[in-house]
Amino acid sequence: MKLRKFDIETDFDMMKDWITDERTHAMWCANLIKYPLSKEHLAETLYDVADRFGDVPYVALSDDDKVVGFFCYTLNNETKEGMLKFVVVDPEARGKGVAREMLSLVVKQAFENSDAAGVQLNVFPENVRAKKCYEKAGFVERNLTPNAFCYKDESWGRCNMAFRREMNNPWKEISLDDYENHMSLDSVKQLQTLNTMMKLQLGDYDVSTVMILGVAGGNGLEHIDKNKYKKVYGVDINEDYLQKVSERYSSKDKLGGILECISADLTKDVESLPTAELVIADLLIEYIGYGAFAKAVEHINPKVVSCIIQINTDTENWVSDSPYLHAFDGLDAVHHRMEENELIKAMENKGFTEIKMVKEALPNGKALVRVDFQRK
Repeated sequence: MKLRKFDIETDFDMMKDWITDERTHAMWCANLIKYPLSKEHLAETLYDVADRFGDVPYVALSDDDKVVGFFCYTLNNETKEGMLKFVVVDPEARGKGVAREMLSLVVKQAFENSDAAGVQLNVFPENVRAKKCYEKAGFVERNLTPNAFCYKDESWGRCNMAFRREMNNPWKEISLDDYENHMSLDSVKQLQTLNTMMKLQLGDYDVSTVMILGVAGGNGLEHIDKNKYKKVYGVDINEDYLQKVSERYSSKDKLGGILECISADLTKDVESLPTAELVIADLLIEYIGYGAFAKAVEHINPKVVSCIIQINTDTENWVSDSPYLHAFDGLDAVHHRMEENELIKAMENKGFTEIKMVKEALPNGKALVRVDFQRK
C-alpha cells in the first residue's frame, strides 16, 4: 500500500459509492459534507477545510494501484499534533486489514516527515466498527464528550483518540506466560515449530558467535553447542523476558560463561549492539519493519542472517484465536504484514543474498517461512 494526494477529477468516481445511506454518511463526516455525496459537495468542503485548517486530502492505493481509502490530514504547528478527518475505506476492502494498514502509513508518514508529537482524530463511539479499527491501529481514547452531535432522533457522543509518538512498546506489556502459553497451544503450534527450526538455524553454518534478536524466553537455546559457540547474545525489548532467559540458561551446565542478554529497542538502539557472525531473527521483523531490521543487521555486520517470518492468508486475524488472544491486542499498532519478496529486497539493499528458503505449515492457514541470507 502507498499514499498519495487526492485528485478529485480522477479519484472521486472510485469512492463516490462507498457511502450510500444518510446515517452512514453522518457517521463518516458529521454532516460537514452535504448529503448525498457529490463531487461538488466534496470539493466545497475540501476547499473550506484547506482554507481554514490547511487540510490536505489523500488516497490509499492497493498494491495494484486501486484507490481503497481516503482521508484528510493536517499538522497543527502550535500543538504539534496531526489531525485526521473523513477517514473511509472501500467497503469491498473492509475486514482485510486495509484501514489499519492505511492508518499505520499515515502515522509513519506524520512522524517521519515532521516533528509531530502525535496524530489525533474524532469518532462517534456509536460507530463501533470504526472505533474498534482505530484502537487496533494503536489510537487511544483521550476524552469523550456526550451528546455532541444529533442525527434525527439520535444523540451521539464524540470520542477523541490519539496515537502518540512516544508510546510504550506493547511487547513490554505482554507477560511471558501469556506469550508462551498461547504459542504452545495445539491450535497455534508456533513454539514447538520455532524450536525445531531454530535447531537447524544454529547448526547450519560454520560460525562461533550468534545474536538472537527477539529472544523472548529463550525457546531453542537448548540446542546451542558450547563446543561450537563461543558467544551467544540474546536481545529483547522486554527486560522480564531477558531475566527469565538468564534464569533458564545461565547456569554452568547450560550457557554460563557464553550467554549475554541485552535489552534494546531495535527501532532505535542498534548502535549499542556488538557484532556477531550469525544473526537469528524469528518472528521479529513483523514488529519492527524491514527498514529497522536491515539497519540493525548492517550494524551487527554478520556473515549470515537467518530469519523466520509468519505468512498468513487471514489478514484480519493475524494472531490465532486462543484464550490468551486479548493479551496481544496492542500489537496491532506495531505489526507489519510480511512478504518474502519485500524482505529479500530489503536485505539485498544491504548487500545480502538469499541462500535458503524453507516453509513450515501451521494451523489456521498460517505458515512460518525461514529465509537465510549471506553477505555478498
